[in-house]
Amino acid sequence: MPGTQGCSGLNISTPDHRLIPRLLAGKEQRRGYRARPALPHFVAILVGSPPMANHQMQTFALKPHLPAPMRCSITGQVTRVAGGLLVSYCLEADLKRLRIAPPTMPRFTDELWRHTCFELFVGRQGEMPYLEFNFSPSGQWAVYAFTRYRERMPLETLVGEAGAPEVTVKQSAHALQLSAVARLGGWSPAGQFRVGISAVLENIEGALSYWALEHPGPQPDFHHPDAWVLELR
Repeated sequence: MPGTQGCSGLNISTPDHRLIPRLLAGKEQRRGYRARPALPHFVAILVGSPPMANHQMQTFALKPHLPAPMRCSITGQVTRVAGGLLVSYCLEADLKRLRIAPPTMPRFTDELWRHTCFELFVGRQGEMPYLEFNFSPSGQWAVYAFTRYRERMPLETLVGEAGAPEVTVKQSAHALQLSAVARLGGWSPAGQFRVGISAVLENIEGALSYWALEHPGPQPDFHHPDAWVLELR
């Protein structure tokens, strides 16, 4: 955005996992990535999710399904970490023209997609079961599991002991950055898997715009596997 630093000005660039050895000591290090209660929230996220060696990071830029009515961009990056994915979204726009939910108690909340939220889809390469994560700027979240296209199943059946996502949000007048650790639990796929990244933006009039890596059909459909064009191993 003109005259702004975007998300780089928010001072919450991709977390540096090299901070962990300086923050943990003695037997806490030997136990491996266990957060002390006194540590700041963002440190707890890092400690719970060390990066996996030899696994790639992917950057992305989302496209609106229809031409955006305002100047706006959504970019970011996603990387595999132990037990899940670390994803960071950067929304650059005049945020006064969008409805952004204020911070609240982090908890599972259904139908976040009816308002401004960020989404993540994860599926095994060549298989149909997949997970959907929703992250609200409020800190609320949702996780859903599907056996096949839009056929939801009980979450514990597929995910097992997956923990709640951990969401961190910072914003200025023209930029919002949301970072989240999406925990896959026992479902974490071996080998290569597909990732879809998307977002819903609600303007101050209540109209929604739909953003994704690709829009394979005439209607926005984040569940469509052809929209999941990122691959991670």
